[in-house]
Amino acid sequence: MKRFSLLIIAILLIGIQACTQKPTSMQTGSSITEKTILATIDSLTGRYGANQKDLIDKGVRQTASLWISTDGSEAEFQSFCLANYQGDPAAREQLFRKLCRGFEILRGYYSKINKELLKPMHLVSEEEPGTIDELFGAYNPSAHFTDDFFANKIAFITILNFPFYSLREKTEHGPQWSRLEWAYARLGDMFTARVPADVQQNATSKLTASENYIANYNI
Repeated sequence: MKRFSLLIIAILLIGIQACTQKPTSMQTGSSITEKTILATIDSLTGRYGANQKDLIDKGVRQTASLWISTDGSEAEFQSFCLANYQGDPAAREQLFRKLCRGFEILRGYYSKINKELLKPMHLVSEEEPGTIDELFGAYNPSAHFTDDFFANKIAFITILNFPFYSLREKTEHGPQWSRLEWAYARLGDMFTARVPADVQQNATSKLTASENYIANYNI
């Protein structure tokens, strides 16, 4: 029970950190200079108006914080932001709905695959789960999700248009937000760090091993 309690505490701490952390990369640091960031913000503000400056500033800076050298040069970063920021409300909402549809499909099937792989370990049957069942159960079908979506730039499009808001910001501004604005803010929680696939897979393996230990802990 002591180990189980420690596991629960660890999960809660991770959840709290996710609500307060700033976007960070676990790989090499950002390759975008402040000069390029400011130039990009100024260009987008000039195009869409000063009333969007705060949102533009947040989106561009968070995108820059996770942009590494392999994603492209500073000129490519600026071109990407100018081409993919949606300043028109209708276009932004359309992008939001398309992103949500894609993420819902992927995350939904990832969840289904994960549940099916874990069935031999979670359901009571005549056969005791063996090593191969544990290996399948420890497999994370979404381990490469973050890597893939930063590589194809969908993650950056999401961050640029729907930036992350900390728990403090949500608490402060939330009462004035509409239902749609809240949905935009929640989408901003999707990509706040670039955690490599091998790290995500290792975390899943360790968590599965911990769950299996607890499940077989006879009291």
